[in-house]
Amino acid sequence: MRSLQAIRACAALLIVMIHTQVTFSPTAGVAAFHGLFSGAGRSVDLFFVLSGFIITFIHAPDWGRPSRIKIYLFNRLSRIYPLVVIVTVVVAALIMAGFGGAYTAGQLNLLSFIQTALLLPQNYPLVEVTWTLKIEIAFYLGFALLIVKPKLGWIFLGVWQTAVVAIALFGKVDESLWYGIYLQPVCLDFCIGMIYALVFMRARKSTPLEPAILFTSLFVGTVAFTVGAAYDTYPMTSSSRLQDVLFFGTSSGLVLTSLVMLESAGRVHVANWLVMLGDASYAIYLVHFSIIGALSRLLLAATKLHRGQINDLTCLAVAAISVAVGVGFYYLVDLPIQRLVRKTKPWFIGSTGRLAVPKLSKSG
Repeated sequence: MRSLQAIRACAALLIVMIHTQVTFSPTAGVAAFHGLFSGAGRSVDLFFVLSGFIITFIHAPDWGRPSRIKIYLFNRLSRIYPLVVIVTVVVAALIMAGFGGAYTAGQLNLLSFIQTALLLPQNYPLVEVTWTLKIEIAFYLGFALLIVKPKLGWIFLGVWQTAVVAIALFGKVDESLWYGIYLQPVCLDFCIGMIYALVFMRARKSTPLEPAILFTSLFVGTVAFTVGAAYDTYPMTSSSRLQDVLFFGTSSGLVLTSLVMLESAGRVHVANWLVMLGDASYAIYLVHFSIIGALSRLLLAATKLHRGQINDLTCLAVAAISVAVGVGFYYLVDLPIQRLVRKTKPWFIGSTGRLAVPKLSKSG
């Protein structure tokens, strides 16, 4: 689904811009990009809804088929962990070289390294962006229960999502604690994505919707997400954050479901370069923040810049370099690893196992 890769690309680029903005704003003395991307962090909702949608679309036929659990786990974990381990090693090396600052250097120890590399519960990971992957792993494991024993899986997901809503409405959880990230309202996005996937799968078997209706829903979802992000102030109260997640999760699902339906009907065409960025989005996501941080320190050290001397053009160049490094990381590291995975048949899968790794796009 090329349209989903396009959504991945857009979400990754927005994340790069918000992280560039928050990194350089204190140095520049004013909001980088004039604060234009302050709401771009809502792309996390888009990523999580997309994950719930894709995993459900691919693996819903495996529900209640325990024999499929090995290949499911192999596919999911082999996609996530190799790059995380590699990036954790690189970031640890950068920290030891002095690029992370005194505070970050104080966080570097063997336990923290292992927790980050294996995506284990942790207060402050060495690779900051991996906090989302820790939640992703929790969702993967919950979904795995649907494959082994659907009733147990639905109970787990139901209890998890209910706890998230209850805490958001009536309680409070310290998100700096290791378990806090698993109880954030944003965790609801996975099940929102699952619901949209089930709607899409049912719609494919019935009479297709009129393109005019799909284009309208795509327009409404896009405008709602964009305008909402432009005015988003990341509310501090849990109940307000819950409302935000429901709003952005719903609008994200509307966008991606409309797009894939239009693509299935042959009504949309996605450019190859956008698909390529979508293919590379995971690599871009993992490396960009470290690249932005390292470049910001190098700029200050090399030019001895003072407040106000870093402009938007500098920030844009740093963002572009971080994306370029991510794309290079994809082609030089991620893509070869995934090709190796496709050719690998682990001994524990057995003779009936099949590596359900999607075919690479023409751009990749």
